[in-house]
Amino acid sequence: MGVSTDVKKEEAIQMGESIRQTIENFSFYMHDNLADERKTISTKITVSIGVASAPADTDNAISLIRYADRALYLGAKRVGRNKVADYVG
Repeated sequence: MGVSTDVKKEEAIQMGESIRQTIENFSFYMHDNLADERKTISTKITVSIGVASAPADTDNAISLIRYADRALYLGAKRVGRNKVADYVG
């Protein structure tokens, strides 16, 4: 998936959801080197993603990052995590 600077907010949310689902469904493997016998441990992780867009939400780069961060924490993490949320101003 290439990076584009001309993506509508709805498309960015769909891309975020695709990334979220890919990570959720992937098994990560670690090696337990602290045990007497080295074991491979499989684990799953999740990700929360915040989306904001320019110029719809803001034209200011710093504000854009803040709005995406706000969407991440208020829209995704506070409502259960493992979600994609967009900034609503």
